[in-house]
Amino acid sequence: MSEQPLILTKVAECDECNHECHCDQYFHADEERASLSLYGGLIASGWHNASIWNRLKVQRAMAQCLLDERLEVVGSSVAVLNMKWPMPVRPDDEISYQSRVTSRRSYPEFPDWLIEVSENEGHNQQGKTVLSLTHEAWIRRS
Repeated sequence: MSEQPLILTKVAECDECNHECHCDQYFHADEERASLSLYGGLIASGWHNASIWNRLKVQRAMAQCLLDERLEVVGSSVAVLNMKWPMPVRPDDEISYQSRVTSRRSYPEFPDWLIEVSENEGHNQQGKTVLSLTHEAWIRRS
């Protein structure tokens, strides 16, 4: 099926790594303690990374709706499966996200809609994978 590059984004230190943290995950907030952690420095939350991917995916869908002049091309998510963060995201990393549709299946109870399955990845500026997941979402039949 089709591969869709999403927008390249830069994770600024103020985006995630310098927020006030009221938890034991000091490697997201305390530069000195983070330097002693297994990560060797500050890292962004994996959930922050996933939320950037999600925002870009939704923005793309909304833009496609406007281009197609249809209000409901894409519906809500059905599932996020196999989410992995194989490498940490560090302050000032540039992450490039891609989404590749792998299948579409019908759902008898909703004949006007399909479930679209996509494989998604984010890569840092060295080409290393920092996020991977399978996403399932409703899309309106054309």
